[in-house]
Amino acid sequence: MNESALLTRDEVEAGARSLEKVLDREPTAEFVVQIEEEIERLFGMLPDDELRQIASWKMQGLTSKEIADKIGKALATVERRLRLIRSLWEDAIKQFAS
Repeated sequence: MNESALLTRDEVEAGARSLEKVLDREPTAEFVVQIEEEIERLFGMLPDDELRQIASWKMQGLTSKEIADKIGKALATVERRLRLIRSLWEDAIKQFAS
């Protein structure tokens, strides 16, 4: 049996309103600073400006093909560089977590 079937309509609606309140909240200034510092730390780990630019464009939602066109390199090159960025960042996160 579905768990939601055990709730009344009012309980479901109250839960939805509570969730909306949480999702509508703006991040605190402290949280924004923490995120900015973490992004700065991760970008600082990248050994050159090209990798930083590729990471930035990817975070902005550009496709690998669009990035390749922007930097005038092959798609395979961009994909290799993205793998390198992910690897460096995954290692950093593992070290940070331990």
